[in-house]
Amino acid sequence: MATAAFNFAKLLEEIDAQKRAYHEKTMTADAEWSNYLRYLQAYDMFVHWASFLIPQFVFNATSLIAILGIDPIEIDIFKLVFDISAPSLDEFLKGINIKIDPVSIDLALDFYNIPKTAVDFMEQSLTAKQPAGEKCVYGKSTYGKCYVDPDAVREFINNAILAMYKKHKDPVSFRNEVESMAKALGVSRTLVANIFNRFMLISSFYRSGFILNISALDRVALAPGDGKTPVYTFDGDVVDVEVQYLTDALMGCVLDLFPLDYCFVVPPKSALKGELGAEQQIPPLIETIHKIVRDNISRYMYAPMALANYATTKERTDYKTSQRTEMWGQLMAMRYALDAVVESYIQSLLSDADKITVNMYVTAVRQLYGHIYKRHGWGMRLWNMLDDEKLKVYWVEYWTAQGLDKNVLDMLFDYIIDIVRHLAKQKYDIASSARRNRLAKLLR
Repeated sequence: MATAAFNFAKLLEEIDAQKRAYHEKTMTADAEWSNYLRYLQAYDMFVHWASFLIPQFVFNATSLIAILGIDPIEIDIFKLVFDISAPSLDEFLKGINIKIDPVSIDLALDFYNIPKTAVDFMEQSLTAKQPAGEKCVYGKSTYGKCYVDPDAVREFINNAILAMYKKHKDPVSFRNEVESMAKALGVSRTLVANIFNRFMLISSFYRSGFILNISALDRVALAPGDGKTPVYTFDGDVVDVEVQYLTDALMGCVLDLFPLDYCFVVPPKSALKGELGAEQQIPPLIETIHKIVRDNISRYMYAPMALANYATTKERTDYKTSQRTEMWGQLMAMRYALDAVVESYIQSLLSDADKITVNMYVTAVRQLYGHIYKRHGWGMRLWNMLDDEKLKVYWVEYWTAQGLDKNVLDMLFDYIIDIVRHLAKQKYDIASSARRNRLAKLLR
């Protein structure tokens, strides 16, 4: 395949056109109103989405807390709480539509009424006892009676696996990424297989049967009468297991799926505290899920204002004066430059490669670039903890499983990693400069 000549002038024209389109769709007065109407139109859909998906992530996190003894304060999905307020007149004139500040994990847990430790969480929500093995706590735990995970391994188990689960709709792709990272970090296959199988069991049980106070009648069918739940396992098989109650899926022992070290023998019916009885009490775990869902829904209609944030009147009317648009254009230019480098290198290695094949390698490098740079979004800290050796093992394993050539990936990683890290640093510096400029505006 011949290498196309690089037309720098055409690239600049394309980036300028995209900057204008980005500005018109996010920061103008018309854009803010149009986005408001679009979000309003999609409001009912978001309510359904939040009510259906958020409980599943809380259930997955609950299984990690119960089975592995992970403290809730270490799990990112519980800290997605924000303090939202209107700006002052002076702040509004300087381009701030709405103030959105993240809340500390301690305050977030208090807001959701979630205990900070696994022991207290189990005491509040479940009738089962804390697992025998527990994480070491400095100044509290006894030597020889607890265990310590390396930072990267702990982050992988606590948050990255949940983020990988969120990213992949296909369980096969989810399994491939989990397995690739486990190999890079040297994590026991038995451990990741059990976490994966537990998530798949929770997902299948949750999606195939109605759960009182959680499921919506128009989103989930009533469970089949045979009590069988199909589960896609880490070994690539689909097995039918008997699961009757929610806590069986969250932490119960299932024959041929979980060893005894990774499950509980739960009491008959359910291990949730506060099950519905004569007083119709909602279990604390279910009430926590209700709070998280309501909080996410309450923030939804602020999104159009946030999209147009940090733009003065002058910046809203002319995209050439907009700092946000200029920063976005710089980031796009860096991405195009990286794409061009990868395309050229792949074409030098695979002279007969078609456009689809080249684009697959470009996509792989974009993923590497995005993961190294990513500063927002829960579950993304792990990739900044990996050295080049571990990152390479993960990346090559994962993309080999997607069908790319392992030898080409090996050579591509060695060729591109320094460039990717340099561009990621440049991207971070651009974002940091923009934040400093916004702060300087407010202090004038």
